[in-house]
Amino acid sequence: EIAVFDTTSAPVRMDIRGHHVVVSSVDVNGGRSITEVYEIANDSSVTQVPSTTSHEPVWSAILPPGASSFEVTQGDVPSAAIKFEQGRANVFAPIAPGLKQIAITYTVPASSFPLNILVTKETQIFEVLIEDEKGSVTGPKLKELAPVSLEKRNFRRFLGPDVPRNAVVKIDLPAPPKQTDIDPRFMVALTVLIGGAMV
Repeated sequence: EIAVFDTTSAPVRMDIRGHHVVVSSVDVNGGRSITEVYEIANDSSVTQVPSTTSHEPVWSAILPPGASSFEVTQGDVPSAAIKFEQGRANVFAPIAPGLKQIAITYTVPASSFPLNILVTKETQIFEVLIEDEKGSVTGPKLKELAPVSLEKRNFRRFLGPDVPRNAVVKIDLPAPPKQTDIDPRFMVALTVLIGGAMV
């Protein structure tokens, strides 16, 4: 069977069935990689397409301040159809009736935490995974569950059902340890000591 839908450039209601945020530990450059996965439901009987006159996106998501190195990962929308501009991820791809997944990855400085995520629409399932053993995630209806393992990496898991619109989810993670400069004379002495022990 082939399903055929009419199209419209007028706004169509898009519900958020799931919003998943995965925050990695601090990398060598002092940044944290964040992946956001949205599960968007078009419960109408038409496909919304980008307008050729207003140039408005079909769907849009807010990005945190200081985000960079944007990428579109696996999902139902091609990377060329998502534009990162003015603090938002704008989707210019047709969204047909049914459930669609949009996944984006970016990097934020570790100094950006605590990080606040604004819930712009009521979300049926809101999930946050953090790789750090310390830190907290707070927000309406969010509770910590048993940790999970992804690609041999352990994450603490926070989950909340029916998170209301305009709620704020706060991700508070510890600052990375400060790097202290090592006196070169100490390194020379240490090398001599280890060399002597080997002899």
